[in-house]
Amino acid sequence: QNQLRTAGSCPFAQWSERPRCVRLWCPHQRRCLFCERIQTCLKCRFHRVDGDSIAAVVEQVQPAVVFFDFDKTLCNTHHGEPPVPGKHRIQPDLLALLRSQLLQPTAVGTTRKLPNAVVVTRNAHKEAIETFLAAHGVRIPVYSVGKARGADKADVIVPLLLQRQMHHQEGHLARRQAGGLEVQMGAQGHNTLPNVPSTITGLFIDDSLDEHATGRLVSCTGLHRALFFMHSS
Repeated sequence: QNQLRTAGSCPFAQWSERPRCVRLWCPHQRRCLFCERIQTCLKCRFHRVDGDSIAAVVEQVQPAVVFFDFDKTLCNTHHGEPPVPGKHRIQPDLLALLRSQLLQPTAVGTTRKLPNAVVVTRNAHKEAIETFLAAHGVRIPVYSVGKARGADKADVIVPLLLQRQMHHQEGHLARRQAGGLEVQMGAQGHNTLPNVPSTITGLFIDDSLDEHATGRLVSCTGLHRALFFMHSS
């Protein structure tokens, strides 16, 4: 095992699981996030959470935008079924997080409102989900990526996070200019603003490990991934 770990390889991976284990290998603890059930690694931006522990992760990460899966995460629906009031329930801790995100201000200086919370799901019942959330007093964008081969939640998450980052920089630039601060130009011609965070942090909450192992999400340095476990009632 030590030789495999030193080489950055999971000692427990079956042949079919190797690609996933490669993407979920933690070089900081020399352990597999998939096979060895690591609870958290801030450097890998990976966390295992349930309703009781999600608030602590949010407090630590301070995400500007949270991306929620729907089935078996935000709601106890399964296999893409439409949510039905009275039959299905929303996860109370995630609902509280969702409502707190909606209270957060948008980026300073931007003229367009950017969502602080988004649903990204493979459930095709987009309108039913929107209606279900509205019944709980929540109106947020819902993106359904479907289950077709090649469909990737990263196609929604990465552009939205990038858009949020661009508006974050634009907002600070507008505020600095309005305050009469001279904006310096970097070597590549980019604005360099003092005391402006270089990235906006996002948090993706999903119950599926396969979703968290998507290459583009793993490599997205501004995104933390939280593998969610919903306790049965």
